[in-house]
Amino acid sequence: QAEADRVSDALRKAIEAREQQATRQPSPVEPPVERVEARPPVAQEPPARYGLTTDAAPGATRYTVLMLMGPGNKGIRRHNKTADPVLCTDSGCYVSNGATATAALMTHRKALGFGRTWGQRAGACQMSLTCVFRGVEAGGLPFHIQPVDMRVVRHDRREAQVVDGGSDCFLAAGRLGCRRPVRGTNYVIWLVPEKMAEAIGPALLEQALADGLPDSEQASLGAQRR
Repeated sequence: QAEADRVSDALRKAIEAREQQATRQPSPVEPPVERVEARPPVAQEPPARYGLTTDAAPGATRYTVLMLMGPGNKGIRRHNKTADPVLCTDSGCYVSNGATATAALMTHRKALGFGRTWGQRAGACQMSLTCVFRGVEAGGLPFHIQPVDMRVVRHDRREAQVVDGGSDCFLAAGRLGCRRPVRGTNYVIWLVPEKMAEAIGPALLEQALADGLPDSEQASLGAQRR
């Protein structure tokens, strides 16, 4: 009887154990937590934009000047429809070294004197109706500019203008445009902030001259819509 009681007790314990195991809910297994180290935010470079000169280049004092000059109608220009343009300002006269180099600043007397008139004349812009003057220093604003066509006997000094800043230039469809050209008798000028001219490169500067420094009002409206 004692042996029967021990077997019966063992069976009872086994049955209870199975019932407990069957009713016991398995605990959910949580996935291991992956440690992620905090990383500093990556600085995003702002897109290059060249808009209004008053916004893109506040306080700009150096400009690249693009000049389109009409031929004169006196003296040698009556038959030779070209020009030898230099740009005179309050500080002196600039002689171009092309679209890739800073123009040379000389005194009025040296730039327009006998030596250059019969020698190097307008530098890179000799015998040309278009000219790029890089690195023109405005100094304080406003300042005066006066295009001069170098002739042999008497230079053709064009209408002087008072300039109070840049020409409000922008890029649209891969072309340079300016909303505020400086227009005088028989010439037109764009003043492009020098930093902008450096960024876009000489090819676009020369292309603007090849296009004839067109009226940029329509291009301006298109750029604003985009």
